[in-house]
Amino acid sequence: ECVEQMQRTAALSDLLEIRLDGIVEPDLDLLIESSPKPVICTNRPLRERGKFDGDESARIDMLEQAAALGAAYVDIELDSAESFKRSGNAKVIVSYHNFDETPKDLQAIHCACVDAGADIVKLAVYANDISDNAAMFRLLENSQVPTIGLCMGERGQISRILAPKFGSFLTFASVG
Repeated sequence: ECVEQMQRTAALSDLLEIRLDGIVEPDLDLLIESSPKPVICTNRPLRERGKFDGDESARIDMLEQAAALGAAYVDIELDSAESFKRSGNAKVIVSYHNFDETPKDLQAIHCACVDAGADIVKLAVYANDISDNAAMFRLLENSQVPTIGLCMGERGQISRILAPKFGSFLTFASVG
């Protein structure tokens, strides 16, 4: 089912994200090998509003396997980045999510992601005010490291459209 969905949606994107936390017993080799586009493998835990509800080392191990099997990117949370061991040629996206607000110290959080070994930083924060988007756009414009920056929530929707204009490495869209 996942492979079929990747085939159907490939024409709509440059990359495909495989949310391993949404798949029961994922066949990593098949998923990565079958993808018509480079993939980002993500395995989001419950604490990050993902669906993975197992052992943390098993979750990280799955991401390490994905990297070794040829995923173009793996997304690891800032609080888990030190446990992740690089393998293969995968670029590491170190991500930070805040589902409540846009923190005032976005730059410090960005620096922490870089210090944790990010090839690419991902910041996804909640916009309580339309001006929160401007804070994200300033960070994107000034970043020296490839960065994905977006604001969540109704007031953050505009960031998904405009972020690339301000230098965001990519933006996300859901298919289906």
